Amino acid sequence: MPKVVDPGQRREAIADAVLAVVAREGLSAATLRNVAAEANLAIGSVRHYFDSHDELIIFAAQELDRRISRRVRAHAEQIFANTSRSANTSRSANTDRSTNTERHGVSGRFTTNDRQPVGDRSTNVAGPVNGGLEQVSADSGGRAERRRLSEELLAEWLPLDDARHQETVLRHTFTVAARTRPELRPQADALRDTMIAIIHRVLTGARDRGGLSPDIDTDADIDLETARLHALLDGLSLQGLTEPRHVRKILRHHLDGLTGRPS
Repeated sequence: MPKVVDPGQRREAIADAVLAVVAREGLSAATLRNVAAEANLAIGSVRHYFDSHDELIIFAAQELDRRISRRVRAHAEQIFANTSRSANTSRSANTDRSTNTERHGVSGRFTTNDRQPVGDRSTNVAGPVNGGLEQVSADSGGRAERRRLSEELLAEWLPLDDARHQETVLRHTFTVAARTRPELRPQADALRDTMIAIIHRVLTGARDRGGLSPDIDTDADIDLETARLHALLDGLSLQGLTEPRHVRKILRHHLDGLTGRPS
């Protein structure tokens, strides 16, 4: 019996071949002949699954975006889920402390520790929930861990290993090509938007937990810092392709400025 071929898997395998050729030799080298040879297929087999060369290249760019998005979003959701569990635990502990405080004659939105409004972010840097100075000390370890995890997440876009190096080459290749090839613009935009969305979520979460510098407070501040961090990561990812030694250190230094404290 003839071997049954899954069309979706075959298209993905051909996309793998496109991405391998582009990463190694550039977009101009991703001809049907070279892609077919990379995939160990006849040119006719490639044409069977893609009506045109443009369709093939667009599909490969879409596949790149899907793969980066899956990996980064899975990493992000793991971090955000852990942070949420930490926040829920801290909220429960904070509720117990508030109950005990009220039993000793203190009521309203003030704690016995600092006599400041609990919701005032300018004096509260506790982390996931609102609280007094007691909680700042108690949560310092969790805050440091969230900072470390956030840095690791943002470093997903830096070429710090072979897989991310190849992805970075491909991402920049398709982005540059989109300048003169409008059909690639949606894929280039999608690659950019995924990065921006994750950065914005990281910074918003840090702001809401008191983890950013006090002068980064409004949504407009977050939007501006998101744009700055996106530009930095984009530049570092390009620099890291040829000189990766200091890119992680530069990212960490920038995060120090955002948080107002060294890591």
